[in-house]
Amino acid sequence: MPSAGDDPEHPRESFDRSAHLYDDHVGFNHAGAQRLIGALPDRSYDDILDVACGTGFATMQMIARRGIKTVIGIDASAGMLEQFRAKLTQYPDVHATLRVADVLAMGVAPASVDLVLCTMALHWFDDRQAAIAAMAATLRPGGILALLGPGPGHDAQFVALSRASQPPILPELAESIVSNEIYPDEMRGYLADAGLDEVDLWVEARERRLPADRYLDRMRAVGSHLWAHRTPEDRDRQLARAEAALRAESADGSFVYAFTKLLVIAQAPAR
Repeated sequence: MPSAGDDPEHPRESFDRSAHLYDDHVGFNHAGAQRLIGALPDRSYDDILDVACGTGFATMQMIARRGIKTVIGIDASAGMLEQFRAKLTQYPDVHATLRVADVLAMGVAPASVDLVLCTMALHWFDDRQAAIAAMAATLRPGGILALLGPGPGHDAQFVALSRASQPPILPELAESIVSNEIYPDEMRGYLADAGLDEVDLWVEARERRLPADRYLDRMRAVGSHLWAHRTPEDRDRQLARAEAALRAESADGSFVYAFTKLLVIAQAPAR
């Protein structure tokens, strides 16, 4: 994603604010990354690059399951990288280079890594095609790109709830949810344009339920920048309306929603 500077409406701002709580609110994303990593081809991955690594939840699973020793992690949020560094202290034999960087200016040498991970980040990049191409360029011949992102129809229930309300509740959040969707055919086009071969590509659709306040905590963890332009009073009013509407959707106070993810494994051609 582009450099944020001091722009309060940049996604980086949400992640800086929620870095210390992020893992508590996105456990389902962690589980998706675990399934993605479990589907990787059975081979060695000596050098990996984690793009928009966040707190490092995908890399930490690679360390635990694959015993990797060398990783480069880049992210727009310094706060998220601090959380990643803290986790890595339990693995002193892992050589990690973590830095604030943009996907289009990673400073990673071409053809230098065996695996690129990108989990729950592609939808935040302004130019998804260019991002995929930049990641592909870092892969050695035969290297693997593994990607997890929001699929078609994710959180559709909140979008419908927002749009049915008058005035709409947090319309910027609903619009972001829809624009973040990544469709399989769209992804196949990105892979082909980047010269990558599809190994596996699938959509997982699950029904999730969370208490209304926990659902909103999840949205705050990743999307508070979306309503940063509002006054504090307006933000509080919008969030209160959202929580009341979410509670009204269920007799037990839990909100049921579609949790849809696109999982992708692609390979650079062997030379």
